[in-house]
Amino acid sequence: MRNILLITLFLTASLWASSWQKLKPTLSYKTDDYQLTTIECLEFREYLVNENHTKIINKKPHITLSICPNKAALNLRKFHNTAPKLSSKRYMRQIGNYNDDSCQYEVNAFVLDSKGVVYRMDENKDPFSYLVPLDTPAKIALVLDLLDIKGGEKYRKKGKVLEVKTTQVESNPKDNYCVRKEYLYTLSLSGKLISKKLIKSKKLKEECIYPYIMPCDKY
Repeated sequence: MRNILLITLFLTASLWASSWQKLKPTLSYKTDDYQLTTIECLEFREYLVNENHTKIINKKPHITLSICPNKAALNLRKFHNTAPKLSSKRYMRQIGNYNDDSCQYEVNAFVLDSKGVVYRMDENKDPFSYLVPLDTPAKIALVLDLLDIKGGEKYRKKGKVLEVKTTQVESNPKDNYCVRKEYLYTLSLSGKLISKKLIKSKKLKEECIYPYIMPCDKY
């Protein structure tokens, strides 16, 4: 009887590990969905800067994502007032929706650890150490954003890696018609992209229309 129970539990665990789970857009998840236990706060802030990324035009940032499990953490005020790093050589992608204008933005991530120390980050890989292992849908969605992998719909854990299915609409350079493509990405649990495979492609009937980029009027 005990052997049957163990076999049943093993088969159930295997089935769960190989079943596809739904992914939502990053900004749809709430603080508790991330289950961050080693830090007090993680924020992504977007600053309007000049063309050379040497000067902040608007000192009040747009906070695109704030994950703060402990609202009464030590040095929280210092954390919110910490200035960003500015650099034209390093780059962090915007989280969630992209700006629809041609202005220049500097994106920084800020971390407040359990000892009250504040860290500033300006490269996509920098926040990974606080998000791994990728064991919640929220963490996976955020890492996909940082890796610039769009259209994430489903994921599953397969052995020691993650598989993610995405759907992306791209233009065909030959005739400018839209093509819907489905990709299968394989990632390590530490967020490293291992492979990308096209699994389905379908030409759509309409031409691709690109959004109009508004000229920058904020300087």
